[in-house]
Amino acid sequence: MNRLLLIFFSWCCLTLSVAADGMHYFLLAEDYRLGLNGQAQNSAKALQYYKKAARYNNLPALHNIGVHYELGHGVKPNISKALQYYLKAAQQDYAPSQYKLSCFYAQGYGVEVDTLESIQWLRLAAQQGLPEAQYDLANYYTHGLGLEQDLSQAALWYERAAQQGHVLAQATLASLYERGLGVVADSAQAAHWYEQAAQKGHLEAQNGLGLCYEQGYGVKADPVEAFRWYLQAAEGGLLEAQCNLARCYMKGIGVMRSASDAASWYRKAAQKGHALSQYHLGMCYAQGLGITQSETEAAHWYRMAAQQGLEEAQYQLGICYEDGSGVPQSYHDAMEWYTRAAEQGSLQAQYSIGVCYYMGQGVEQNHTKAIEWFIRAARQGHTAAQFRVAMAYYLGRGVPKSLDNAAQWFLRAAEQGHTEAQTRMAACYEDGLGVKLDYFKADYWYRQAADNGALEAQYKLAELHFYYDLNDDSKAEAVRWFTIAAQRGHKIAQYRLGWCYENGEGVTSDMAQATVWYLKAAEQGHTEAEFCLGKCYYYGTGVHMDAALAVAWFNKAAAKGYMDAQFALGVCYKNGQGVEVDLAQALSWFRKAALNGLAKAQYNLGVFYELGIGVEVNLPEAISWYRMAAAQGYTVAQQALEELERG
Repeated sequence: MNRLLLIFFSWCCLTLSVAADGMHYFLLAEDYRLGLNGQAQNSAKALQYYKKAARYNNLPALHNIGVHYELGHGVKPNISKALQYYLKAAQQDYAPSQYKLSCFYAQGYGVEVDTLESIQWLRLAAQQGLPEAQYDLANYYTHGLGLEQDLSQAALWYERAAQQGHVLAQATLASLYERGLGVVADSAQAAHWYEQAAQKGHLEAQNGLGLCYEQGYGVKADPVEAFRWYLQAAEGGLLEAQCNLARCYMKGIGVMRSASDAASWYRKAAQKGHALSQYHLGMCYAQGLGITQSETEAAHWYRMAAQQGLEEAQYQLGICYEDGSGVPQSYHDAMEWYTRAAEQGSLQAQYSIGVCYYMGQGVEQNHTKAIEWFIRAARQGHTAAQFRVAMAYYLGRGVPKSLDNAAQWFLRAAEQGHTEAQTRMAACYEDGLGVKLDYFKADYWYRQAADNGALEAQYKLAELHFYYDLNDDSKAEAVRWFTIAAQRGHKIAQYRLGWCYENGEGVTSDMAQATVWYLKAAEQGHTEAEFCLGKCYYYGTGVHMDAALAVAWFNKAAAKGYMDAQFALGVCYKNGQGVEVDLAQALSWFRKAALNGLAKAQYNLGVFYELGIGVEVNLPEAISWYRMAAAQGYTVAQQALEELERG
């Protein structure tokens, strides 16, 4: 037994001695390869000692000999020999050599491309913990290269590599956690792995960490930290980070706002071909933000971004051509760029194409095609397009007329805050057009639009409350909204408010206030207000009596065919009020009012013919006018007619 122990002990010592000799030569080789410990760097010497170490089956030495033959360090390149050494080490489970073999088979370097063989060696290296192999294996699972695509397996291998400090794996894993690909979305994990990679100088991770701090994603929102990480990545040359940094300067995120600094960073990225920065630089030129305003430069940068397929830039370039801003005006070119943007899903571009077809700009006018494009944008929530579709159905233009469909589209646009659609929706409910008549819903939608500042809705809301008792205080509510609209210059509201003050409807009667509002409406050419203001001056109600001013305002309304004003002028000329007596003029104005159907004018015209006032006596003519007035129930005319007929 003692002899057997002695033999075993001697074998162990020999093994340790062999291993020690192999390591001794390996370390010498490393000194020559790297120029350490007083040795001059010498690849040939390094290879010599690697080979000595390899005789003792030193696996790192075998691998490094393969590297020397692969790269031609200290020896003529020889891929075949490199493969031999890599294979010898790989077969003894040396992970770096297994990884090398995987790369050779993947790329067909010295061997035929063999994806399955590549994956086998890659998996062996990954299972032994080599982070590069784990990262590559994850990529194979991500893209389904030689393996069935499996994002959960990919995430597993990315995480194993990331935990060993593999920076690309850390950055990729952060992205997976951010988007919930192969793992449950986890903002904290995303921010953690972005930070791990960012601390190692990974530019995309620095930019990603900046976004996390800006948006409070997985970390407490901190605009200053966001700016700091954007700056690091931007100074490292990452174009996306330069664009984000510019945005920070433009909006004052984590730094004092500076349009000039923003434009400068946009320019740096734009000049290197970053499409979004080119677009924003165009916007800076268009608006003169931090840079001298130039429509030509704006169009230039929009074009640069548009040619790279950025839909926002394509749409803006379309606007430039439509308006002739920075480029020669061309509806044809505008249509071309709108179409490119629309095909990428730009709702604004789809809407603009609809407008082009509707107006016949750059294309042959075609309302049907216009509505097709409006509907395409409307279905995706474009508010203005929804309103256009509603109007198309309302008018039957480009589509068959349908009040039901019109109301449905008015409602969709109204619900998104389109004030004109809200006003139209209210009118639909008020008149029962395409929906069941409902004054309370009409009130709701008029109020929505009115609260949003829509002048017509404010007036219509007042009218609704004036004519329908929707609550105990409807008339006062009507006056309130008439006042709001009137103060904003709505002439009909001014007239109606004057009428309310004159008649004490919803407000205490006040002729002075009535006259004020009649005057405002009359000065805007409102016919009834002109007549009412004339009456105020005629009778001296709310103003000093002034027959001449009364005649002046009656004249304005009468010239527009307003029969009460025509009659009033007739009276003034007959009695010499504000004008010299002129029976011919009186007769003329009475006739105009009479022909317009005013009973009292017809009666007075009858009197003129019966008595020969300013005209020859003509009883048949008098009887004719009396009959017209009497037919309308005018009592005095009926009496006059009876007396003439009795003879």
